[in-house]
Amino acid sequence: MTKAAELAKWGEVSTNGQVSGRRNLIINGTGIINQRGSNTTINTYGPDRWRSYGGPGSFTFSSGATAGAGEGDTYAIKFQRPVGNTVTNAMGIAQGLESANSKHLAGKTVTFSFRVRRGADWNVDINFNVYAGTGTDQNPVGMTNLASQFAGSVTAGNLTTSWQTITATGTIAADRTQVSVAIAWTPTGTAGANEYIEFREFQLEEGSQATNFEHRSVGEELTLCQRYYHEQGNYPPSPNSGYEGFFVGASFAATGVRGVMHLPTTMRTTPTFSTSGNFVLLGGSADAVSAIALADGGGNPAVALNVSTGSTTAGEAFELRSNNDQDARVQFDAEL
Repeated sequence: MTKAAELAKWGEVSTNGQVSGRRNLIINGTGIINQRGSNTTINTYGPDRWRSYGGPGSFTFSSGATAGAGEGDTYAIKFQRPVGNTVTNAMGIAQGLESANSKHLAGKTVTFSFRVRRGADWNVDINFNVYAGTGTDQNPVGMTNLASQFAGSVTAGNLTTSWQTITATGTIAADRTQVSVAIAWTPTGTAGANEYIEFREFQLEEGSQATNFEHRSVGEELTLCQRYYHEQGNYPPSPNSGYEGFFVGASFAATGVRGVMHLPTTMRTTPTFSTSGNFVLLGGSADAVSAIALADGGGNPAVALNVSTGSTTAGEAFELRSNNDQDARVQFDAEL
């Protein structure tokens, strides 16, 4: 028995000779991870690792368990134009691979595949591209020397309200250092109540044929996503929403408390930091929280936060947590 036949016996090589394990270079191909929730702002991230681009325009960019029976985990990524909207600028969604995960594709044949269906009022073509550039870890639709490596389209007349699989194959140029995938469209007229497009099972893999979609566990998919973005206080939903604890720290000055948060995984780079909602410091003699800032992200995945408050005594211990039943979130962003 040949080595390939032996591996195939154990399910490690597909019938066309491609490796079946860890084939898919796309992260969150069905949108099962969505730490940010629904998004309505163009040129920002929606479901994890997926970025909208183009516009401006009105839309809701989301994901959920809407795909229906027979569709694996049933999750799908959805882009919907609101009923009555008349803005018709081109827009789309994209995902970029970081350079460390792209360079081995230079000079290689790759296959891009996905499943798609439209809402009853969707009436425009979709165009898809596998792009590549020569920069390092750049915006997936703004890479240095951005160029389409291969492309395809599905006309409005060939899109249906049932799921269908689309595949395309091409070669990445030998000088490319970063790869991305993108799907775009140009709305027309006035949007109906069901003007939306849904996608699932995005896959980019080496080889000249599309293989079955590589399903990863939810836990593994979440860890892959958290390399690029982590939000605490929102995902996964807490059964006691509003009482999220973030860290235990101590005051270091009359108006400041410092604590360390341990992130679930090492992020791609030192993250940027933001917050939303209402926080409180419990313990000691602290006043209400007035600001929270990233003091040191260089220890990633352990990062230090400074909390500004009205009055403390040096050395007092505090817990940073949400204020009563108010929503509070901290966000760490290391996306491309």
